[in-house]
Amino acid sequence: MSWCFCHRRDKKAKFSLNIGASDDIKAPAKEPKIFTRDEAETKLQKRVRCVKPFSNVPAGSTGKVVHTAPGENGYELAIHWDIPSSSPDGTRPLVRWIGKNEYDQCVAEIE
Repeated sequence: MSWCFCHRRDKKAKFSLNIGASDDIKAPAKEPKIFTRDEAETKLQKRVRCVKPFSNVPAGSTGKVVHTAPGENGYELAIHWDIPSSSPDGTRPLVRWIGKNEYDQCVAEIE
């Protein structure tokens, strides 16, 4: 936005000019990334590594995709991480459910 000052009857009036902006040009809407049932099932039993920490899973952790289920936006994956859980006795495995966006951003397949 640029500002322009002009003189009008000995008074300064300030108004803005929208140079190059158009009300009819809008950024394209981002489609949410989702797993289809077939895509999710192809991930089953894959070994993965966390490349960006999320949901108490530190970067560098490894795990395995153990389950798929329909979620609000397509299918989600359950990953059993090879790290101790925060359960009081430490015997329950750490399993986190994630969608396609988190999978693409935080996880890399290693096998």
